[in-house]
Amino acid sequence: MKPEKWKRNAIFKAVAAGGLDTNTCVIDCGDEQTRVTHVPSASYFQLDGSPGRYSTTAVVGDLLPWTVSTTLWQIVEERVERWANDVKADFDMPDLWVEVQRRREVLTGVSSKNVENTPFTSVEQAEIAKQLRQIVESVRKAHALSNMQILTLSAKVDDLVAASARIGRKDWQLLLYGLLFTLIVTSVVPPGVVYDILDLTLRALGYLFGNDGILPQLPPA
Repeated sequence: MKPEKWKRNAIFKAVAAGGLDTNTCVIDCGDEQTRVTHVPSASYFQLDGSPGRYSTTAVVGDLLPWTVSTTLWQIVEERVERWANDVKADFDMPDLWVEVQRRREVLTGVSSKNVENTPFTSVEQAEIAKQLRQIVESVRKAHALSNMQILTLSAKVDDLVAASARIGRKDWQLLLYGLLFTLIVTSVVPPGVVYDILDLTLRALGYLFGNDGILPQLPPA
C-alpha cells in the first residue's frame, strides 16, 4: 500500500540523515511498492508490504540486492538511512581501475583528436614555461628524486617550452603525452611521479586546450 505522508517524510529525512543529497533522489510511490532511487548511481531502496509486514530491498551500486523483512516501521527508517549512507560511500569511491585506464588514454593521446592545432600566443607560451617549471619544483619537493632524475625532467620541460613557440597546441599536447610515456617506458622516473606531473599539468594548463582536450581533470589517486 502507498505509505502515508508522514512515512514518506520519514523516508526523506532518513535519506538526508544517511548523507545523500535529497535533490539527487526521486521517490515513486505505487499501490504495491515504494521505491527511492539515487539517480546518478541508479541505486535504490524498495519498500513492499504493509504495516506489520514490511519487506525492504536495498541495492547499492553493483552489489546484489539485500532484502530484509520487519514488522517495525522504525527498522524501515534505519534501513533507509543505512542504504543512503552506503550509496554515498559507494558513489564517492573512485573506481581505481577506471582511473588507471583514463590515465592510459590520456598518455596515448586518445582525447587529443578534437583539439584544434592553433598556435599558442606569447602570453600562453610564458604561462606554459612558468607552470611547467613550477611543476618540476613541486615534484622535486614531493618525491625523493635523484639529481639525475630532476635534470632529466628539467630537460624535458625545456623541450616542451621551446616547442610551444613553434608547434600548435594539438601537436604540443601529443608531444607532452609522448614525453611522459617515454619517461615511464624507460623507467627514468617512477610511474606515480609521471602521473603526478600529468595531474598537475591538467590543473594548471587544461584551460588552454578546451573541453575536448586536456582540460578534464583526473580524480586524485
